[in-house]
Amino acid sequence: MNLDKKERTMLNKNRRSFEKLFSDHIQCSCAAAEALKNFLNDPSAENPAFSVIVEQESLGDEITRQTHELLDRTYITDFDKSDVERLITKLDDILDGMKTVVKRVRNYNIVILPPLASEFADTIIGMVAILQNLIRGLSSLKSSSMQEAIRSIRSLEESADGFLNSSLEALFRDETIATKKFIALKEILERLEKITDYCQDVIDVISSIVRKEAR
Repeated sequence: MNLDKKERTMLNKNRRSFEKLFSDHIQCSCAAAEALKNFLNDPSAENPAFSVIVEQESLGDEITRQTHELLDRTYITDFDKSDVERLITKLDDILDGMKTVVKRVRNYNIVILPPLASEFADTIIGMVAILQNLIRGLSSLKSSSMQEAIRSIRSLEESADGFLNSSLEALFRDETIATKKFIALKEILERLEKITDYCQDVIDVISSIVRKEAR
């Protein structure tokens, strides 16, 4: 694509705008992930962590709206428009997932969560931190850094799979748990694991962008 100076300037400005939106969105996920760990350790009504997650999810929705709005009014983009839409959507899935988990805990009146729930939160914190570093350096990401991040995310996601299996086995063996509570805890644990899948989805989109940038 042959662009004149004015068009190239506009292209660079739009790129920075999208990168800022991506960066702001993953920052919401980082804040929400820390609050998620706090909440899972103490899901009492007095814990303000619930409100923090709801607020961060709302901010994420607003950033997603701004991204789509910018995309609609931008004629030329340095990123493929489909990649921008996929990335912001997958980022939003992470926040939506965390909000859903804490709402389920409240709706089901869960006061004590399985011990490995906190391990899930630590895993999510680690994954969103990796994604944040990648997004902050999106303009200059090298293939080697990308591959290292992919390995780290994959390792954490596999750990989450292990947490889910171990937690479900423990729940199944515990004959003191009522059926309704078993179903509720199973859903919550599965939703926590799903958040790590969303993180994997995000890095897949970033990897696609980096490959295109290298062409």
